[in-house]
Amino acid sequence: MRILYVINSLEVGGAEKLTLDLILGMNKKFEVRVFLLKSNSSYLLDELKAANIEVFYFFKGFLKFLIVFIDYLKL
Repeated sequence: MRILYVINSLEVGGAEKLTLDLILGMNKKFEVRVFLLKSNSSYLLDELKAANIEVFYFFKGFLKFLIVFIDYLKL
């Protein structure tokens, strides 16, 4: 099963920390990815990368977003 989390940013805050905790606590059988709407770096992003969670960035261009999103939806 695939799960895509879409979140505004990974700045240190309640929603961001909760999202990280949910992702890290999930069963490894799930394919989890995170889609960020804004760029920033924080220890939360570092933790996702350390857990081998794939992170995509919307701000790198709408076309890139569409390509990645459509590819993600393919079964």
